Amino acid sequence: MSDPAYDLGPSVPTDGVRHVPAGTSLLISGPPDVDKREVALEFLAAGQRRADGVIVVSVDLGARPLVAAYESAGGTDDERLRIIDATGFGTDDDRVAAVDSPTDLASIGSAFGRQIEQYVTMSTDGLRVGHLSATAMLERMDRGAVYKFLRTIMDRVDRGGYLGVSTIDTATCNEQTVAMLADAFDALVELRPTREGPEFRVSGLDAGLSWTSLTM
Repeated sequence: MSDPAYDLGPSVPTDGVRHVPAGTSLLISGPPDVDKREVALEFLAAGQRRADGVIVVSVDLGARPLVAAYESAGGTDDERLRIIDATGFGTDDDRVAAVDSPTDLASIGSAFGRQIEQYVTMSTDGLRVGHLSATAMLERMDRGAVYKFLRTIMDRVDRGGYLGVSTIDTATCNEQTVAMLADAFDALVELRPTREGPEFRVSGLDAGLSWTSLTM
């Protein structure tokens, strides 16, 4: 794999935000009335359009509905998409690694390592990693354990020159928890609803803090 800059896709209008350096990790936050999963999946799917590999760690959505949502976001269900189904109800196949429990962080981490190894022999330009979602993990375990897990995953993203994306719901997590988990990432992408559609702002990158329309 080469060491690319990652294009987040056409929904992000500002060029200074749309293209992020290799190794960047993003935590997408916002209230329930903004579809954070859709935004995250579009950021991931944008990579398949340019021959990136994609790994998704899914905690609250099984592999089949996740693939449907991914395709709706513009992705393609082919050999470059790999899923770690951590719902506890998944089944292993060629591109899905099922984990018995969303709290079994050791097994999720091991499956993640194996999925990365699959890309060594593939012709991909880069690798995008999605974790969906931090909120779902926080519902099942304490925030310290979730932070350590996310830090481990995003450190791997940094070392490998990948792109990392996760999501968190600000309605179910207090500001202190969001700030704590955001420390595991390079940047926080905040979303908010408006009458004209969702807006975002980014802290942690050279993009400023002004709210900007997100074209979904």
